[in-house]
Amino acid sequence: MGAFNWSMQGKNVRLALVSTVTSNTSSVPLGIFDAQNNPVTLLPTERLVIDFLEGNVSSGSADILSAAAGTSTAVSSTLIASFNTAVGIEIDTKEGMAVPVGIVPSILTSISTATIKVAGAGRIMEGTTQGVRPDWQCLQTPLGNF
Repeated sequence: MGAFNWSMQGKNVRLALVSTVTSNTSSVPLGIFDAQNNPVTLLPTERLVIDFLEGNVSSGSADILSAAAGTSTAVSSTLIASFNTAVGIEIDTKEGMAVPVGIVPSILTSISTATIKVAGAGRIMEGTTQGVRPDWQCLQTPLGNF
């Protein structure tokens, strides 16, 4: 049996947004780009996994949401990260942070004239899951009882 390959899976992408927000009631989608800096469209069957993300906002605060662009509020189930002018943000996880299938993260600011800058890296993967865990993997002892 060969060694397990621990390399990251998926198509590598760059994440970026530099924008002066014109409304604090509607979120703006985070840009997804390939290695040649061409925009990438996330398909409804694909999932974005964020490996690294950092940001800054000129005034007020900003929320990064795992909700479709245009969302007007951040709820706990959609909030990926929040930052303000004092602290900025840095997300750097070993496994990556998965966003729901087909959703491009969006950014919502608290002030309508804020300038926001976000940069990062991630991967696009097939959005399906591995399904239900097989029964034999749920055994308390190898080949034992459930």
